[in-house]
Formats: sequence, C-alpha cells, structure tokens
Amino acid sequence: LATVIALTANACKSLDIFEAAGSGRTDDIKAMLAAGTDVNSRDYKGRTPLIGAASRQMPESIHMLLQADADVNAKDEKGETALMKAARQCDTSSFASPTDDGMRVMSMLLDAKAYVNAKNKNGETALMKAAEFDKKPCALLLLKAGADINIKNNAGETALMLAEAK
Repeated sequence: LATVIALTANACKSLDIFEAAGSGRTDDIKAMLAAGTDVNSRDYKGRTPLIGAASRQMPESIHMLLQADADVNAKDEKGETALMKAARQCDTSSFASPTDDGMRVMSMLLDAKAYVNAKNKNGETALMKAAEFDKKPCALLLLKAGADINIKNNAGETALMLAEAK
C-alpha cells in the first residue's frame, strides 16, 4: 500500500507540472523542479511539460524548462515534438515580429537545437504543421532554420502541397 501511495503522490506531483507549464506559472514550475519533479516526466499521452508549454505558447515556461535540461526533441505518443506543437499553434500578429509569443517560442526551441525535420507517426514535420495551419511567419522561421521543403508525409504530401490545399 505504501508503494501505491508513493507512486500516486509522484504521479500527482508530475501532473501539476503539466498544468503549471501550460499556464505559464513559472514560480510553480521552479518549486516543483526544486522538489524533485522530473522535467521530462510524461502525462497519459506521452507529452512532456515542454510539449505542453509549446502547444500553449508559453515562452516563460519554455525558457525555465529548457534551462532545467528538458529534452527539446522528446516525442509524445503521436510522435509529435514541442517544435511541431509550437508550429501548429504559432500565434503571431498580422505583422509578425520576434517579440510575438509564437515567434519567441519557435526561436527558443530552435536555439535549443530542436530537430527541425523531425517527423511524427504520420510523417509530418513542423514545417508541414505551420503550412497546414497557415502560420506563414513561423513557416518562414523554420525554413531559415533549415527545414526541408521536399520531405513528404506518409500520404506523399509536402509542406507546399499542404499549404496549397488551404
């Protein structure tokens, strides 16, 4: 019984870091990491706190998690990385600037050596996510970082094909 209680307590502690990372509560993240929460812990879908923070465009959380050695190339159960989530959700103004949260998040992940051409289980890359969801400034940032425009997903589509389908 003591083992079950300890495992449950650790799971609850780890789940808290996902909410804190996804809502930008950096004081809570710092406290949880100091208390021993694993920066690369996984939720029930295999997501890390960094993946959650990237999907919700939380640059302060991302900065703190990266400083704590979060795995920038970790994949969830669908094979998606933080960079892929950030590209899909990339939030920019009409005249995107480096200070927009979406651009900051993408730049931080790329600076931390996120693999720009990583593929998920469907063969999709971050560039394909940006193209599919019409995130032009973020797609340009990925291209500048070396994203390969010729990669095809499992359906044989490139990022350009996905962008044209919009």
